[in-house]
Amino acid sequence: MEITTDDALKYDDEKEIEKLTELAKNAKQGDMNSREELYRLLQDSFDRASNFYFHKCYEKIEKNEILHEIYLTTERAIGLYDEERGPFVFYLRALIKSNVNWLIIRLSRSTKETRYSLDDIDQTTNLKLADCIPDPSNLSYSEYSERFDLEIIHQKIINHVKTLTDIEQTIYKYTFEYEFSCDEICEKLHLTKKKVYAEQTRLRRKLRLFCERHMMLIPGYLLKKKK
Repeated sequence: MEITTDDALKYDDEKEIEKLTELAKNAKQGDMNSREELYRLLQDSFDRASNFYFHKCYEKIEKNEILHEIYLTTERAIGLYDEERGPFVFYLRALIKSNVNWLIIRLSRSTKETRYSLDDIDQTTNLKLADCIPDPSNLSYSEYSERFDLEIIHQKIINHVKTLTDIEQTIYKYTFEYEFSCDEICEKLHLTKKKVYAEQTRLRRKLRLFCERHMMLIPGYLLKKKK
């Protein structure tokens, strides 16, 4: 039977689910013992999930890249978790599915370079948390927020847009702030649809690269074309 990502990250035991949630809450408060225990308990699931995605992308992306993304996503989940989101492992599973799928799409489009440099890591070994991210004791909640809080990211994008050309700033305003249709933008700027689509595509690409350079979550409105 073929394994799925839900199977790889599946937890049925209520006590185990509660334990992982408690560990995540404590880890968010800075308890290093809880953080280490949380990763120890999740390691097998991470390995299964990385294997699943490795085969899903037909082995075009290194397994270590995928495992790296899973670790980074887990750091995000710990930093932003609260009980209103439900059990921690369910919240984590949703984030991993979203982030790893987007990683595969992005890296599949770019074969020349990847987001992370893993050249110094022995590819024959199993990655651990320490191989992938800075010492967790040196990471603050504000650092997580700056990379994963959509409100903060949106403000950073707005500030960055101010450094772009006049036409790019106008396209951003009409597309994402005013939510004008393509026809409305064409009418206001006296441009053809082809030109507007080209400007929107170029702008999205620039803003996605801006997010990637700063290791920030890419907002959904930069991933989909507006109709």
